[in-house]
Amino acid sequence: MFKKEKQNNSAVIFLGTTTYDYPLNKTTEKKFELLSSSRDVFVVAFSNKKKFLSFKNYAQFNLLPRLPSRSLRFLLLSFVGTIIALRLAKKHRANIIIAQDPYQGFVGALTKTIASLFGNKKIKLVIENHGDFENSIFIQKKVSGSRFNKKIFNWLARFSLKRVDILRGVSQATVDQLKNWNNNVPIVKFPAWTDMDVFEKVERADKEMSGRIVFAGALAPIKGVEYLIKAFKQVKDEFPQAELLIVGREDDQQYVKSLRDLISQLDIVDSVEFLGEVNQEELAGIFSQADIFTLPSLSEGLGRVVFEAMATSLPVIGTRVGGVPDLIDHRKTGLLVEARDVNALSASLLELIRRPEETRAIGERGRDFAKSFFSSHSYLENYNNLFSLVGDGRVPDFIGLGAQRSGTSWIYACLYEHPEIHAPIKEIHFFSRERNWPKGYGWYESIFADAKKDQKIGEFSTSYLADREVPQRIHQQYPNAKLIVVLRNPIERAFSNYVNDIMAGTVKASVSFAEALAERDEYVINGMYATHLRKYLEFFSRDNILILIHEDIKKDPAAFMKKIYQFIGVDDGFLSSFLNKKVNIGRIPRFVWLDRLFIHISKGMRLLGMHKLWWLIKKKGLAGNILAVNTKTDKKVASGLSDLDRQRLKNLFTEEIRELETIVGYKIDSWNI
Repeated sequence: MFKKEKQNNSAVIFLGTTTYDYPLNKTTEKKFELLSSSRDVFVVAFSNKKKFLSFKNYAQFNLLPRLPSRSLRFLLLSFVGTIIALRLAKKHRANIIIAQDPYQGFVGALTKTIASLFGNKKIKLVIENHGDFENSIFIQKKVSGSRFNKKIFNWLARFSLKRVDILRGVSQATVDQLKNWNNNVPIVKFPAWTDMDVFEKVERADKEMSGRIVFAGALAPIKGVEYLIKAFKQVKDEFPQAELLIVGREDDQQYVKSLRDLISQLDIVDSVEFLGEVNQEELAGIFSQADIFTLPSLSEGLGRVVFEAMATSLPVIGTRVGGVPDLIDHRKTGLLVEARDVNALSASLLELIRRPEETRAIGERGRDFAKSFFSSHSYLENYNNLFSLVGDGRVPDFIGLGAQRSGTSWIYACLYEHPEIHAPIKEIHFFSRERNWPKGYGWYESIFADAKKDQKIGEFSTSYLADREVPQRIHQQYPNAKLIVVLRNPIERAFSNYVNDIMAGTVKASVSFAEALAERDEYVINGMYATHLRKYLEFFSRDNILILIHEDIKKDPAAFMKKIYQFIGVDDGFLSSFLNKKVNIGRIPRFVWLDRLFIHISKGMRLLGMHKLWWLIKKKGLAGNILAVNTKTDKKVASGLSDLDRQRLKNLFTEEIRELETIVGYKIDSWNI
């Protein structure tokens, strides 16, 4: 489902006390399939079995046996988990450790500290906050709230948060809490994983409002289910047909018993049903049959189940705690009440039951919000951007934008040979291709990881100039990048684009230029240089953009490259062996498949880190000789543009070129337009 292209990225270790089912459920499997699409992922955590488990399901799972108490599990993770993480860091270059909260982060911080003592200073620690870590562990009574225990946990948090490299919260409340502990490292915010496809494809049952209320979550004191039960009693007094469905794992048996006792005391046993733990497909089905979802939590990191319910158009009620207000816009996408306020909760439930039309509208607005709030695409993009903040890649000094068929291959050849420049791949197409963009800035920067410390780094992707999304995408991460634009007479460029498409096999040689021009509007769009540059100038100053004219290469190639070297900031006296050679000239192949095979071989060699060998083959002329043998003469192409086609294009481009001349500040006489 998710294509892998890992380049040279550091591997990632997810380290913590999370318990994973074996075999993995579909939701977890999909999460790690996604995360493993751009780098190797390892998991060091616990299994639901009483034995060690090691298996690969997209990620490599190293799961410790689930011991009976939380304290024992933490001790086991601290010793054995640290050893496993150190081994992974050494053997698999797993230099990014992610812990789910500051307490679990202690193990990551310990691993980082020990690795540093043995000379590995590359490990980066990411600590996340999925809830109110300061209080929730005590509210849930997983650990007693004694003064001694609080001191121990505060020490664990301080130890890890002093050694962290980047923090992540899932809501504004969790971000603010992290800032109180460490405001000196980058902090990012994005929601926890869920498989939204499961919920979005649900079709709601077409039925009248009956008062079927559902709660979903782990059954622990922090969820405040007793307040919902008391509120439901008031609802049932007015609507006898009302039902309450309680869905979730019974984490705290003593708490569950107290809930059942309360239900008996209130005499509502026949109207309340405990459904236990269910998978996401089953939960989506329950939501589709319900009328209202309620989350009465006392503390909540984000409340992921809220936007899962929203995704099914189910109206929601939540408490004003943690990240829940990030999700619920009161009376627009749901209703908010104060925690522990039984009367307010019952009043909100009754309001939604009494006004089915308004309730349905709230559900629809909630669905729209959920769609915009989370997607698997944005989840991967957010993680990859997080990795870029702690990664071992390099930030580009320069980025070539195009235009296509304007001598950029020759320019790249001259840049590649310069000893002060590192440009391992000419066209990465990161900012413009949707197959690459979700991989994140970390993936992009990892391509330049092998650069020497004093080298300038960059690339030259000709798809960037005409793509309207690219200027903002570059600027949001690299506002000081130097941009290089080379422009060719747009009429000649359009015809060269046509020849190149024949060479690539996307246009048949039997198709005339006029026919291709009518079918492929990019021949004209890619030549609208002023329009494209104006978009870049919305984000970058004119001083950050070097604009050159392709026709000046023939006049003085050394002077042309001297301008680029000066702009980048490297030795401008360097003379490339390619200065007086032609690179990537337009030609018609005898066999298109042979040209395609040649391109795939060259790309494969570069991706495998063999770009220097490939460059040697190219420099010695071996590649050119092979291509020359596979070239045929085409009279129609060799004759060039007809006068009629030339005049048509001239009429299209004249006004655009006048605008371009105002940008560059001089008349472009060599184009004669």
